[in-house]
Amino acid sequence: MAPERISGDDYSYAADVWAVGIVGLEGCLGVHPLGALRSYYDLLHELTTPESSIVPPHAEDGPLSANATDLFEQCLRKSPVERPTAEALLRHPLLSPLPEDTAGLARIVAEYIEEAGLDLDAHTEGRATDDNAQGTARPASSGRGTSNMTELERQLRGL
Repeated sequence: MAPERISGDDYSYAADVWAVGIVGLEGCLGVHPLGALRSYYDLLHELTTPESSIVPPHAEDGPLSANATDLFEQCLRKSPVERPTAEALLRHPLLSPLPEDTAGLARIVAEYIEEAGLDLDAHTEGRATDDNAQGTARPASSGRGTSNMTELERQLRGL
């Protein structure tokens, strides 16, 4: 939740930019960046203290590229007026290579799903199988999904 929302202040689309940043950062790190906080008051303090930063500093051997660090730092600025607009985010070097049309993005996702060997049919059609008993997509039994996930992670780190 964006600092302005958790503080009870008025909010706008800038809170959505915060959400993109926090979810994206969690996806890249593999853990929620504020998950170590123990209480609501710790969270409130962290989100409303201007000096603190949620994004880990960029390091050559770290989990984030320089472009990813910059993008998340922009999205996760404590002051909503300092966050970029959604349109400005799309021009960021990390995101600007993405296709502008939805079909282009859908094509990228479909290619990844095929390359990773994911079986989404059971999930999307509401059928549960032994491999999909929890309703989540899992790599097909060929084992290709695991090596492709490593490849995807390598590509994301290179962005």
